[in-house]
Amino acid sequence: MDDTSNVYCPNCGKEVGPEDVYCGNCFAALSSYTGEGGARKAEGSSSSSSGPGWAVALSVLVPGLGGLVTGHPIAAVVIFASSVVALYVALSSTVMVPLCLSVMIVLWLVGIRIVTNPGESYRRPQSS
Repeated sequence: MDDTSNVYCPNCGKEVGPEDVYCGNCFAALSSYTGEGGARKAEGSSSSSSGPGWAVALSVLVPGLGGLVTGHPIAAVVIFASSVVALYVALSSTVMVPLCLSVMIVLWLVGIRIVTNPGESYRRPQSS
């Protein structure tokens, strides 16, 4: 059984191995496996029960958490860490509260945008 079909990352389009769980180029989670011999499902990034609705709900509750569900772990960690820093600054200085709340709102909106558009790349295109 010679399977010569190539597998590509649904996020960046880079070729990945048939057993890879994450893309080595953009670190996006790859689609799930089927039961027969570890062959990858062909439906790409549209997935199962954890659709954008759940990811948006998670992003609203905890900034960046939805990014972990949709395969954007780096963006999720950056958004969460930035939100924690903004909250800490807002709590330590009452003068900075309006600015920090504005930053937190923008971070929440960016987190929701990343979750609702998982196929978009937020990096510069790589030259070949």
